[in-house]
Amino acid sequence: MYKQISVVIVAAGSSHRMGTKENKIFLDLCGNSVIERTISAFIDIPEIFEIILVTKKEFFDSINNIIKRFPLNIKIVEGGSSREESTFNGLLNVCDKSNFVICHDGARPLVSKENILNVISELDNYKAVITGVKAKDTMKIVSSNLEVVSTPDRRSLYNIQTPQAFDKKVIIDGYKKFFEEDNFVTDDSSVVEKLNVRVKLVEGDYSNIKITTIEDIYHARLLLERGI
Repeated sequence: MYKQISVVIVAAGSSHRMGTKENKIFLDLCGNSVIERTISAFIDIPEIFEIILVTKKEFFDSINNIIKRFPLNIKIVEGGSSREESTFNGLLNVCDKSNFVICHDGARPLVSKENILNVISELDNYKAVITGVKAKDTMKIVSSNLEVVSTPDRRSLYNIQTPQAFDKKVIIDGYKKFFEEDNFVTDDSSVVEKLNVRVKLVEGDYSNIKITTIEDIYHARLLLERGI
């Protein structure tokens, strides 16, 4: 199947949980910023012809200085008041000629090219493909007052990551339905599930961490120093 893929990287968060003055996407990871490493993961993949980087307006100048060194069309788009709005803003700016979209967290800088290529490969068979790793911990479903309701079988549980890839029409239709119905979701594939589209999971990597707290930066630096 011929693929023309746009990548939507969402990096419009406030970084409140980091406890740093500088937004997490600009923090140093062994010589490169978080966002530079995230973008780099999607370079030199033949099917990918553009990146839509969704971020805060106040970061545009800094981001423009960063993207100059990348040999790919990178468009900067202003984010919204929520991750869902930011992703949708990005989706509305993808090129007309793209037939697939990859959505990725700007704060997942250690995603491997192998992981991305595995996701892209499954687009031959599915209109929605996600990445995840088997849950290591036992999960509990609890009530509003924190009483345990049940314990799901851990063998069927995965921690979901990005990248997540979609047929362009499917993901845009999913988000339109999401905003019409004012639903609650925690990842991009959830809006597609509501369209009754089959979603394929590809095994990811535990090293594909999301930078959320300062401890995550230390962990990411350690992984890079070990040569992941």
